[in-house]
Amino acid sequence: MTDRQFELGSGPSFAVFKYLCYSATDSSKKAFMRIYFQIPNNGTEFQLPRLRQQQEAPPRKHLELQALKDLREQHCTVVPALLAYKEGRQGKDGLVPDGYMTHIVWEMVPGKPLDTDHFWKPESARLREAVRTKFRYVWEQLKRHRWQPRLPLLQKIIYDESTGDMHIAGFRGPDRFDPDEKFSDMTFVLWRLARPPRKSGWEKDPTKWAW
Repeated sequence: MTDRQFELGSGPSFAVFKYLCYSATDSSKKAFMRIYFQIPNNGTEFQLPRLRQQQEAPPRKHLELQALKDLREQHCTVVPALLAYKEGRQGKDGLVPDGYMTHIVWEMVPGKPLDTDHFWKPESARLREAVRTKFRYVWEQLKRHRWQPRLPLLQKIIYDESTGDMHIAGFRGPDRFDPDEKFSDMTFVLWRLARPPRKSGWEKDPTKWAW
């Protein structure tokens, strides 16, 4: 972002990092941490700290935190739980002294993100059936809590084959559910849990889809 864009109200430039971490008191308890923080505008990175400090601005409202806070308050059990968060400021030696810095920590749930190659192997037919059955239940639960990933993808479904437990992750870009949306076979397509043929009119005949 340039100084001019900043002056026009585009909001502060920011960077984001994601880390795998664990509890300081129990190393077996793992979690993920994402950090959002303000960075200098283009061309000002090497200015003196007191000059970069002048770019300090109110923090961006990252919807990930809002979504995870709402889901925790609603006791949603089909997403990784928000464990902690902190909205603070960078120190005097920060990239933007006094610029915003937001930490978000959420649990690492059992299981693995679904893998496209493994999921669509011919010998994975039982897995696909089990996943779709569980997913329909999880989707309905998620809709009750009104938040979903903006971009549905197979990899955002965390599935534990040993227990059948499932969670939906990927809330860095969250979106609100349409309250009138109903589950249908098209929902499976959107989440890459069904494969329609690549030709016009494919949506009219689900029997020709790959299941």
